[in-house]
Amino acid sequence: CIGYGWATHVIGNASEGCGSTLDGTGYNVRQNDGDNGPLHCATDCSGVREADYGKHNPTGPDTPQNFVCTSCGTSAFGGPCGREAHCETAPINQAAWDLVNRDFPITPFNYDSATAYNIASRLFYQGSANIGSWYTCSCGALADGCNGDSGYIQWITADDDNGNLFDGTPHMTAIYNAFSRHSIACSAPAPIMNGGCSGGPTLAPTFVAKGGALKADMCWSADTAASNYWVFKTDGQAGCDSGRTRIATLSGTTRTFTDTEVAEGRPYCYSVMPAGTTDKCAGASSNCVCVTPTTTVPPPNPEVTASTDHQTIWGTIFSGSVVNTRVSDNSNEVLKEALVGGVSKLSHIWKFINVPSGCWTLRFEGNRPSNNESDNFKFSWAPDVGGSPGTFTDIAGAVIDKGFDPAGGLTASFNGTAPGSTIYIKIQDTNQTSGTGLDKVNIDYLGIIVP
Repeated sequence: CIGYGWATHVIGNASEGCGSTLDGTGYNVRQNDGDNGPLHCATDCSGVREADYGKHNPTGPDTPQNFVCTSCGTSAFGGPCGREAHCETAPINQAAWDLVNRDFPITPFNYDSATAYNIASRLFYQGSANIGSWYTCSCGALADGCNGDSGYIQWITADDDNGNLFDGTPHMTAIYNAFSRHSIACSAPAPIMNGGCSGGPTLAPTFVAKGGALKADMCWSADTAASNYWVFKTDGQAGCDSGRTRIATLSGTTRTFTDTEVAEGRPYCYSVMPAGTTDKCAGASSNCVCVTPTTTVPPPNPEVTASTDHQTIWGTIFSGSVVNTRVSDNSNEVLKEALVGGVSKLSHIWKFINVPSGCWTLRFEGNRPSNNESDNFKFSWAPDVGGSPGTFTDIAGAVIDKGFDPAGGLTASFNGTAPGSTIYIKIQDTNQTSGTGLDKVNIDYLGIIVP
């Protein structure tokens, strides 16, 4: 319903015959302006237009022939059918609404609401600039969207990623179905495939945000196919559900962002969306998180160190213990590879408990002594799933590859979105397919930083 409440006090609406809204605050709008033809009512909308034809009486998709030509009054300033311009937009706004709410949410796309609205908003703004006539129409004859400057042709052009409409566009079938339902699509080029964006992002990032002193900090999980990430922001009473504005475009290697364009005590909602090499190729939207910045700098969270619960999958604890990883004092827990199936391997897991949610950073100090094969050692993390580690994900940049402890240790950020407050950190050698030399790694300190 566009503009709910508009018809609450408009004189004359009570006599239009469409009755009151379900909440009794206004009158249902009559969809056919100009009082031409039989009543065509919204069933729960006191605004200027109801875009969901399922909430019309009579119900069913409006087209130029079944609605515009029979129910819209004539006008010297009309649309393609020569009828009153506002009334003529019914097939157009319903097609746009259908794309988001009927066609994107089903197979093969299965988009959630945020992803559907983000993609459709880009199509609307980029695809509508060159529209001359949304469709062609002759009352009593046919109507379609085959004119080169039609809404349908311009929208699939905006959707296309390679300049060739005849090999499909990323969302071609959904756009065609939405427009065809209202008889304003075109059968050429044949809408037979969704083509393009091969190798582009497909994952929905897991997103975390936290309000701070006149700022909002956020981070998210990686989609390795992303060339860019789009950061979206909303404020106002609709929260996550309306008014998303893209406030930043970041490189595919960046997974953190701080928004300082905020006011104290006002809630803001954020989400992120991965994009490919062009803005035509976007992945799925992340979850949306709302935060409220303050003017007070919150005290820092203490670094979280490993609990006594740890396990060696492959290898041995050569000397020291987990206690030696809790303080940076050159007192190491030394891990040594073991032969597994004739190959030297190391895999050791530490358990961290009471980890606050947020954008996590692993701080690690250690070194790789002169070893038989000079293996490097990498860190990964996993959430707790039923008391055991879930799927491990490599922490980008978290690698011990030197024979000395770097001053102050090294840090590597990763997304803190595990359910609950328990996570696992694993170290393993980077070559687990060959070699028999039993290398060692010294772990001086491990801590998880949560801003």
